[in-house]
Amino acid sequence: QAVSIVATSGETMSAAAPSQGPKVFYIGKRSAAADAPASAEAPPPVPPQLPWEVPPLPVPSAERPRPAPVSVFVEERRRRSVLRVVVREVVDACSGPAVEVEVTTACGVVRACASLGASEAGSVPEIQRRASAALRGLDAADQRSVDTAIAEALGNCSAAARFALSLAVCRAGATTHRMALYEYVAKLAGRWQGMETRFVLPWPRFHVLGPCIALEGDVSASVCEGAAAPAAAAPPLPGPEVVLSVHRSGSFREALEVGVEVYQTLRAVVRRECGQDACNVTERGGFAPRVADEPQAVSLLDQARREAKRTEQVRAVGIQEGRKAAAGVCTLDLSGLASVSEALEVAGVAALEGLPLVVATRGSAADTTADDAAADLAVGLGASELEAGAPCRMEHLAKYNQLLRIEEELGFARGALSAVRAR
Repeated sequence: QAVSIVATSGETMSAAAPSQGPKVFYIGKRSAAADAPASAEAPPPVPPQLPWEVPPLPVPSAERPRPAPVSVFVEERRRRSVLRVVVREVVDACSGPAVEVEVTTACGVVRACASLGASEAGSVPEIQRRASAALRGLDAADQRSVDTAIAEALGNCSAAARFALSLAVCRAGATTHRMALYEYVAKLAGRWQGMETRFVLPWPRFHVLGPCIALEGDVSASVCEGAAAPAAAAPPLPGPEVVLSVHRSGSFREALEVGVEVYQTLRAVVRRECGQDACNVTERGGFAPRVADEPQAVSLLDQARREAKRTEQVRAVGIQEGRKAAAGVCTLDLSGLASVSEALEVAGVAALEGLPLVVATRGSAADTTADDAAADLAVGLGASELEAGAPCRMEHLAKYNQLLRIEEELGFARGALSAVRAR
């Protein structure tokens, strides 16, 4: 027979009663309960809980009241609500007054900036009071409702101040959606398709000549925009203006490099043909030589194209010539806008008519500040070109530098857009 020895507490040893099975010897003290036969109603033994096992959660009692579920919509609405609006006066690139709008939501603080007229500088406290009362508590993601509230509260204020408020809230809406501004603008315009959205960066257009001074009599000096002209000189525009359009480049970075190269070559041509004074730049960064008419101004840029060996990639367009051809292009001039919703409407009309969209900052409030939202608007609205001044002065370069960042973020390598850009 088999013999089993079981260790128990104690020091004595006893033998079990004889049975038909194997003999079992117990070492130590043994209680009477151990010798008693197992009862049929006894519960099964509970296995020991291992230290790494998580105990099950207790089942809530039927009598215990459950808390009411929190609405996800309400929490999202609170996260997107405008909490604070600050309007302050700052200085623009031309030493003039500008307005900076700061909007706070639960997702952070964003800003937008626009230039004001000299007569509007004292109205900033009133804009602050009206804007704060009209926008606090609104949904930053409801752009059209926000723009309607701005128009009702600040209808008699400048379009620049209203556009800065609208743009700041638009930036706040982008942060609440965890999106870049150009992505959020594409969403507002109905172009957003998630990761399948196809973005194309616009071509750069540089304002390189003008406003030029029309020749009248024997004049030897050049006068820039805003400077006092001699008695023998004719006033600035409506004289000739010329823009430089870059195309047939593999990427925006390459197009910007080509434009900067031709612009620097044009400086040398203007210095050689018109003197050093003609190299002084206007507020838009263009040179202001004295020329007889627009064809003569265009000829200066043509000469710079040939010397830079960029005749295939750069096109000279006179402003007057461009206005004649405006029937085939939809130009979104930010200087005439008072809200982001207006920009969306213009872009929608261009898309319905099948016209290429050109975003321009000619004389707009954003043209003399370092706010780079024009670049995001151009990409989000699908513009074919962005005209933001010459590659000179930081308020213009801020827009082009933002396009470089967007191009890097989208992963457009050099030469990767040659097929897409064949318009």
